[in-house]
Amino acid sequence: MFVATINDAMQNTITVRQQLTYKEFLNAMLYAFFISRRVRRYFGFMLIISCASNLLGFLTTSKFSFTLQDAAFIVFFIGSLALAGMLALLIITWWVYQKRPDLFNNVLYQFSHWGITREGPNTNFSKPWREIDRFRESKQFFLIYVSRFDVHIIQKKMIGDVERINIFRSMLEANVGGK
Repeated sequence: MFVATINDAMQNTITVRQQLTYKEFLNAMLYAFFISRRVRRYFGFMLIISCASNLLGFLTTSKFSFTLQDAAFIVFFIGSLALAGMLALLIITWWVYQKRPDLFNNVLYQFSHWGITREGPNTNFSKPWREIDRFRESKQFFLIYVSRFDVHIIQKKMIGDVERINIFRSMLEANVGGK
């Protein structure tokens, strides 16, 4: 395993070599899917619609009563939507991983005082910090959002030990507008 190198001159450059398996990619995308504000709003809206439908049935029908069966239907409906979303995400991530392996293997990220540079086979990317939207941190990785739909996954195991991860986190917090 390659561990990130940190330039000790004021620790202003961090280099991370990335090797991302499909399982790690899927895990990161599921995390991003469930923390997405848009997804939470969608499921909240669907819950309100389901409850409103039952309430309207109760108000417009004299013999209507809200039963355990109605509650089970709402839970089933919301669960079915979540499973459909995860299945779509599974298919899309598998397709992307198979069609563009150059995005996941032999990729070198450099984080400096200027911003982020990514080099890999058939892909080059360079953005200053001011153009980075936000970042999120999970147990296993950092998600760096260049835009709403352009997310870069940095594995913590590729950064190294806790001290190096703390240095990396500090760099992100100092340079990225919103967490």
